[in-house]
Amino acid sequence: MGQNAAISACANASAWKQALAAFQRVKDKDVVTYNATITSCTKGRQTSRSLRLFKEMKDLKVSPDVVTLGAILNACEKGASWADAVSLLLQEKQPSIVLF
Repeated sequence: MGQNAAISACANASAWKQALAAFQRVKDKDVVTYNATITSCTKGRQTSRSLRLFKEMKDLKVSPDVVTLGAILNACEKGASWADAVSLLLQEKQPSIVLF
């Protein structure tokens, strides 16, 4: 839990490099760990890193939640990657999630 808080603090300080370093030290990464790190990378305008983290979490069977999807869409917006955003939304199997 402490590492997730540290990663979130890095996101709030726009310190994405420090967030990634803290992320690497976490042994049991969960959706909160990924969300905080994706958010930190997004705030640092590291769209490709955010997308790689999203892919990694899905590959490791960590289920994204509405926070994850919002963070990824935000990353796509900041990186002008609308094709990625549309593709991600079409791939998601959570039709009950509505993002505005």
